[in-house]
Amino acid sequence: MQERIPKRIIQTGKSADLPLKEKAAVCNLKLLNPDFEYLFFDDQQVESFMDQQPPEYRRIFDTFPFRIQRYDFFRYLAVHQFGGFYFDLDVFLDRLAIGGLVIRRRDENEGVGGHLRFLQESRALR
Repeated sequence: MQERIPKRIIQTGKSADLPLKEKAAVCNLKLLNPDFEYLFFDDQQVESFMDQQPPEYRRIFDTFPFRIQRYDFFRYLAVHQFGGFYFDLDVFLDRLAIGGLVIRRRDENEGVGGHLRFLQESRALR
């Protein structure tokens, strides 16, 4: 039997006080996915999460010289622990389709930055 990806969206930001564009992206995700659990981690919550992980994970986290590297590592751990999907705060969805994702970026740097990350396979439907 194939396991399903949990209906959960995970995002991170420096704080919960987001700029307007990022608030719009969060609203977009929530409105298109009302049956999904939503998890947001600010910097303090990321640190707390890492403190609760095995010591070797915390040591790895602390060795990365750049913040983005530490938070990329956190994102993979969070998706692994909780399941679901990780979206950067600049991603807008057109729709969420059963069996996969259909995404389109909507920012001034089309195709640059912002990633959809998940550790389980899904199939994009067209």
